[in-house]
Parts: sequence; C-alpha cells; structure tokens
Amino acid sequence: MTKTKILATIGPSSFDKIQAMINAGLDGIRMNMSHVRNYDEVATRVKQIRAINPDIFISADLQGPKIRLGDFNPLAVTIGQQVAIAYDNSGNGGIPIQYDISPYVSRGDTLMIDDGDVILEVASVENGVMNCEVKQGETINPRKGVNVPFADIPMEYISAKDMQDLKFIRENDFDYVFASYARDRGDIIAVKEALRGTGIKVGGKPENHLGLQNLDEIVREADIMMVPRGDFGVELGAEKVPGFQRRLIGLCNILGKPVITATQMLESMTNSLTPRRSETTDVYNAAMSGTDMVMLSGETSIGKYPVETVRMMNKILNEADKDMFDNRGMSELSEKIYAKAEVQYTRDIVCQSVYSMAQNNNINAIVIPTNSGRTAELISRFRFQKPIYAVTYNDRVRRQLAGVWGVTALKGERLEGEAIVGDAIRRVKENGYINNGDLVVVTAGLGDKAQTSVLRLEEVR
Repeated sequence: MTKTKILATIGPSSFDKIQAMINAGLDGIRMNMSHVRNYDEVATRVKQIRAINPDIFISADLQGPKIRLGDFNPLAVTIGQQVAIAYDNSGNGGIPIQYDISPYVSRGDTLMIDDGDVILEVASVENGVMNCEVKQGETINPRKGVNVPFADIPMEYISAKDMQDLKFIRENDFDYVFASYARDRGDIIAVKEALRGTGIKVGGKPENHLGLQNLDEIVREADIMMVPRGDFGVELGAEKVPGFQRRLIGLCNILGKPVITATQMLESMTNSLTPRRSETTDVYNAAMSGTDMVMLSGETSIGKYPVETVRMMNKILNEADKDMFDNRGMSELSEKIYAKAEVQYTRDIVCQSVYSMAQNNNINAIVIPTNSGRTAELISRFRFQKPIYAVTYNDRVRRQLAGVWGVTALKGERLEGEAIVGDAIRRVKENGYINNGDLVVVTAGLGDKAQTSVLRLEEVR
C-alpha cells in the first residue's frame, strides 16, 4: 500500500473489474451521482463492493448547482454554425438545457460545454432562447455540463435531485459525499445537515470564482477537500489550475484536512495502455506536494484499461514513496506544515509532539486508537516516514481512514479507558506490523470527552 492513496470512478468499463482494481492498488471508489438514474442498480453495486472488500471506502459526488443540457440526439456541428439553446420546459425548441440561464447571459458571453470540448458564443437572447455560434467542437452531446465563466447564476444549492441522492446515500452505506460547486461554507453546512447523524463525511469541491473567493472558509468547514481541476479550469482558465492546486493542497495540509487531486491525471490511458510522460510526472508531483489521494475519472469509468490504469498509478506512487524521504523534499514539506500548523486545542499540541518524537530513529511506528479518525488525520498531515496505524471499532471511520495519507486503519473493539491502548497495540502486532521490543508512540483520547490528550511511549511486549 502506498502512502498516497488511489480513488477511482467506476462505470460501465469497471463494474465487473473491481476486485482486479483493488488488487492493482485501489483504495477507494467514487460514484458520480450526476449520472445516476436507477437507484436500485447503484444500491446493488454498493452491496457488491462491500462483499468484495469491506475495507474499501465509497464516495459520491453530488451534482450540485451544475448546469447540464437535457436529453436529445447527439448533434454534429461545425465552426460558425448557428445553434439555439432553450430551457427544457420553454416550448421554444432548440437544444434543451435543464436550467433557464437565459436571464443571466447576454451577447458575447461564452458557453463551455463538456469541459470546453464545445465552445459557443451567445449572439442574442430572445424570449428565453439563446442563439449561439459554434466556436469550437464537433458534436454536442446530451446531458453534458455547461459552464458560463464568471457569471453569477442564482441557484438553490441542494436541488430536488441532490436531495433524492442524499436520501439514497444516507440509506446505502457511503463514506464520503462531495459537495460539487461549493460556493461558500453555507453549501457545506447544508449537505452536512442533510446527513446529520450518519457519520458520512462531507467534502468540498470549489469549482468556480465564488468557490475560489471563499476557499479558506470552505476548507475549514469541510471534512475533506477535492482539487476539481476540470470544471475549475473551464470556469477560470487552465492557467489558473496549478496555482489553485498548490494553494488548496497547502491549506489542507496545514489544517489537517485530507485532500484529493482529481481530473485528467492519466487521461491518455482512457484509450492507451501507456500514459504520457507528462501525466506520470503530474501524478508524481501531486504525491510529492502533499496530496492524500489522486483520483481517476473517465480513465476507469469509461476507459478501455481500468485495471491497467490503476496499476500504473500505483507504480508511479511507489516511485514517489521511494523518493519522498531519500532527499529533503518531503522533510522540508513536513517542517513547513509543522511551522504553520494551527495550534488551538490540546490535541494539536499532542499531534505536534507526536511528530517531534517520530523523528527519533528508535521509534518504529505511531499507534492511534480513535473513534472519529480526526487524530489520525492531524498526525498524517506532517507527512513523516514512520508508519501510522489507526485502530477503531467504527467500520465507517476505518474505511474513511483508508483515504488518508500514510494511514493503515485496523478494526478494533469498542472499549473504555486504558483498555483501548492495549487493544490497539495488540491488533497492530497481530497484523504483523510491529514486533516485540519495538518502540511505538501511542496517542489517544481517554476520559469522559475522549479528546486527544494522551501521549506515551510504549515498548511492544
């Protein structure tokens, strides 16, 4: 298992290859709810995944306030051609769109369809119909996303479909939900409220100028973050993506929030057995910059080689693992995070102390009995070489920790007081990760509030 984890989107190409993908190095599975129409089919998939491997985590992306085209037959177009786009229920004909954006666009505005594969320029807006000229692209396909860069289009954050999806997610054992197109902390709070009491963690996906503007508050409110390079690049420009990625990963590292780097990581492997060299460099650099996970999208959902793509990503991450601590790169990152990390609570002081102790060559591992997984996340952010073992009785927390950098999560018992420390050490030892005579740093929350407050050095016996 590599320190940086792998998340892959499943779809028609990979529904029957999940075990092979796990064997190739997969840590988590993503489902895009934008394309889900048959809940019974997805529920069956979730049960199949759980039967194949109960330890893998499953995440879902909400559609969010994303504008999509409606249903129609694919339309071949040429540059300079005139096309009309109208709201589904307007009765005005043209290519249908699911949300009426005509009041918010005007002549000269750009419509980016399918991540910019098709670009239209608005020539005029008449009676709810947007008359456009094709500037780029060959085919307009149904249900594809539509971006209007820098436009402020008022939409309720949780749509009727999202609410149905959240109800389904509550009932079907998901571990993470990502709030697509999150514009501010209020959008994250709305999703959290819909999932209250479930233990499902909510992730932020800031994909437009409002998300960028409110990035800090989104990260602080979310449990986990995604660097959504696709829609963000369409909305704000491809040239903005590298700086955004660096800023978001750095902020998440400092705050101890897991972060995923997503979109077009090995895109050429959608149709090829070998990736571009620039793509392998992209995956490697994302790992070295401090991301917790790297994500595959179309490569594994509709690509020809989903298993081979996961295997290739795993190989790249293995190379990154070798290099992380062979030079000063990762050490410098760890020290930077340590210096900038916010220290607000007792647990923050304890976690920083764990990092300091782990620098001693005689320390073999970090053992963390945990109920929520938060302590493991806060310790993981320092990106040190020593292995981190989190032991929890909570199955969902155990699966969620499978997506956190450098953490190996194990099943424990629900115990009280000092008993949880002995149980955690015993389980890590039984799984062959530590041996008699090893020195391990143990941190845990004991007492009524179970907040991280205990730090001790134990010799394994």
